[in-house]
Amino acid sequence: MPAERADGVVIIGDLHMSSGDRYECFREDDALARFLEHVGTRAAAEGQHLLILGDLIDFLNVRSAEGQRRDADTSAASAVAKLERVAAEHATAFRALGVLATAGCPISIVLGNHDIELAHEAAQQRFVELVVRASGRREASERISFQPWIFHLPGVLYAEHGSQYHDLNAFPAIAAPHAASRGSIELPLGSHVTRFLIDLAESIDPGGTMRPDVRALLAACRARPALVARTLGAHARFSRALVAHSVRSWQPRRRAARTAYREHVLRSYADAAGLAFETLVALDELAALSPLAVERRALRALASRPAAGAPAELRRAAHAVHALLEAQGTSVPVCAFGHTHRAEQLQLDEGHQYVNCGTWSSLLPRALEPLGDAARFTFIDVTADDGSGRATARLLRWNDAEERAEPYVPLAATDLSGV
Repeated sequence: MPAERADGVVIIGDLHMSSGDRYECFREDDALARFLEHVGTRAAAEGQHLLILGDLIDFLNVRSAEGQRRDADTSAASAVAKLERVAAEHATAFRALGVLATAGCPISIVLGNHDIELAHEAAQQRFVELVVRASGRREASERISFQPWIFHLPGVLYAEHGSQYHDLNAFPAIAAPHAASRGSIELPLGSHVTRFLIDLAESIDPGGTMRPDVRALLAACRARPALVARTLGAHARFSRALVAHSVRSWQPRRRAARTAYREHVLRSYADAAGLAFETLVALDELAALSPLAVERRALRALASRPAAGAPAELRRAAHAVHALLEAQGTSVPVCAFGHTHRAEQLQLDEGHQYVNCGTWSSLLPRALEPLGDAARFTFIDVTADDGSGRATARLLRWNDAEERAEPYVPLAATDLSGV
């Protein structure tokens, strides 16, 4: 069934929690706890639903065990082990989630491209157990749920992480990413690019502070050409990943597998999403991948720091999703994505908006880096208008210094009606 109704929905995303070492991108547990307390107070008075719109956890940035190299192991066992390390580092955040759920606020977690391992039932179960352990609130387990792809409130809200419309980070079977791979999840090429850059940073500066930034890595190698020899293993691992991805993408049975996925997985997922099977197939078609284009994009991405996704890609996707839902008679006034780490609110047409929840992490697009915290701690507040009953969305920012929400003014607003 579609998501449970509440008087309002609060949407955050892209926290990228990891295990606290040099690649940790989220160090705002205390601020998040105060924000969730604020949401809990509203939930007690008004009824609220917290939606975490993908990339809550950054599994690529977490080792399965101390001393191990970061890897692309996406098995359930690896995911559970990594979750233990994340929960130990972010006990305050996990505790706050448990307290919020116990206060009567349902929490829905949509999967993103960095926490796709939460598709494993064992990982979901362990996540909930870790929240219960951190908060001491056993009853919290009853109000935490997971959505592999879409969060949908009929007539109110359509939301997903957004990586499906960014070819480097899209999954061929997002609603069941582990169903056809013997328990592991086939990562998109964008994840292998990220892993490659992390591998390079650790090869060039083992135990140091260098981040996986292309410009910094190139500068280090230019300054000390001998460092290039250290990166041969990283290049070999990425080359193998690129070849394996290419072989899988061009296999003749790939098209048949996608057809089977739509018929068997999406047909059963339709009830959970609260959308018609034909609508899900059409949405899946929006994310259809061209293997050659993806591989070219991956190689070009290595010439500059890979971004989470260009804002224009998700703006076009929002317009396409809106047009599709409207044609199917299931239009909603609010379409929400995450993924780009750029909070924005745009008018699709009269009465329909696209809103991006931005990020709470330190991973900001280059254009927003000078703004620092002013571009973070953003969230979406979706409420039903008392007069018309029609849902409206506000893009807000948590001012932690004053412990209050305030309007967030994005860098630019664009009318998408002509896209």
